[in-house]
Formats: sequence, C-alpha cells, structure tokens
Amino acid sequence: MAVREGELKSTFELCTLVDELGVFATGEIAMNGTDGEKGAVFIERGRICWAAAKGLARRLTELLASPTGLALTDMGSHFQACKDARRPLGEYLVAKNVLSAEEFRQALLQHALESLEVLLGRGARYAFRAHGRGGFDPRFTFSSIEVASNLGAKKHWAAVAKLSPILATLFDGEGEWGAAFVRTPQLAFPEPIAAFGSDVPSTRELLRLGKWAASALDVTGAFTDREAMLTLSSPTGPASLVAFRDGETFVAGATGIHGPARILNARAKERRHGGPRDASL
Repeated sequence: MAVREGELKSTFELCTLVDELGVFATGEIAMNGTDGEKGAVFIERGRICWAAAKGLARRLTELLASPTGLALTDMGSHFQACKDARRPLGEYLVAKNVLSAEEFRQALLQHALESLEVLLGRGARYAFRAHGRGGFDPRFTFSSIEVASNLGAKKHWAAVAKLSPILATLFDGEGEWGAAFVRTPQLAFPEPIAAFGSDVPSTRELLRLGKWAASALDVTGAFTDREAMLTLSSPTGPASLVAFRDGETFVAGATGIHGPARILNARAKERRHGGPRDASL
C-alpha cells in the first residue's frame, strides 16, 4: 500500500524525501510520468540502494564492463551466472574478482545518477511503498548526501578534484563535516559538489547551509575582505559553523570549538608556502 505520494522535480527533492522517510525506511519509490511508468528507486534502511529507469538496463552492463575491459557479452554471462546462483550482483562480481568493491560501487552510483536524471523532472509523480524485504550489501548503498553531492560533482569535477583534499584536511576531527558549493544559473540555491565527514546533516539542512554561507560571504566580500572566513557559534553545542571562499566555489561546514583557529592556521601556512592553493586558501 502506498504510504506517501506526490511530485518530485529534482534529485535534490528525492534526496530530501529519502531523509524524511527516516533511517529505518525500506521500500520502493515508484516513479510515473505523463507517459506511464518510468521506473523506481529502492531504499533500504534510509539509504538509496538502486535506481532503475526504463531504457537504462544495458547502461549498467556498460558501466560494469568498462573498468574490466570485458566485452558486454562476457558481462552478460556473469549476470546470468549470478542469477542462477541466486546471489546479489555485487557480492558475486566482487567475490569472483571481476570487479573490486570500489569499482562496483562507483558503477552503481553512476548508474543511479543517470537513472535519476531520467526518472525526475516536471510532472514526475511518485508513490512510496514500504516493505520488509532487504538484503542489499550496505557497502553498495548510498546516503542522500552522497547522491546529491555526486550529482554536482559530475558537472564540476575539476573543482572537486581541487577541493576534496582541502575538505579532508580541514574537517578531519570527530563530528566535523564540510561541503563545497558552486552557484549555477540553473538552480535557485548553491549546488553541493562535494561533502566530507560522517555527520553531514540532511539534504535539506545542507542546502540551507549553502544558502546561508553564500549570502553571508556576499555581504562580507562587499564590505570587508572577499577571502575572509566567517564563523558562527552554535547555540546548541560546542560546534562552530564556518564558511570561506575558494576561488569561484565556497566551503561551509561544522567544526569543533577550536576548528576555526585550526582552519585559519592551515590557510595561513598555505599562503606562506606559496602552495598551489595560495590564491584561494
């Protein structure tokens, strides 16, 4: 029985829906358009584990065959063997050393992103149906934040390659997290393109943080220093929110009470050493 219905216009709205369903939600988000059934997104314990869109079944085979150099017919044989053995696809391919766990995971994520582009859009209706079935290997499932940020990463890969080590270095403490954003004319909010840390909030909260950081940095840049770092102490705990620009992108996140000083020190060291990020850090 459908427990929730509505309209979804973007991947960000779908990720927000997954967050709202909760960490124990397991079931199927069936998608329909004006021309009928479009496919489905499968959820297990609040994580996206599969997205299937009509017409993209062969695409998954291509993505899985690409890192191995196997012909599509060879990969098809593995699919059939997996089906005959009644084993999960990822478990089978990784156990047989056809793919590494990371290669399989990246292929699944790419397929999910491409499927969501087909499934979502104006007029796309959904119906979530909960069920108790499971069995997906947690290694091959994705958080809503991971899907949302990788959607942006596909379009801004060069900025992500530059910012990922920055995030990993500056937000490496327990409970710390950070995200990078860009502004695009296609969206009414800054688009997340990378996220780091296990405590990144929900998609809705992440997008709210991006809006706050963009507006606050605009004001600061107009009246003081475009390269300044903003900090905001949390009224509910020792964490501090921080935001700073990095070229045409900007970073926002949460750190511990000493985090802002540590980040300022790291940026100052980069400037003194004239490293590759001298102009932006």
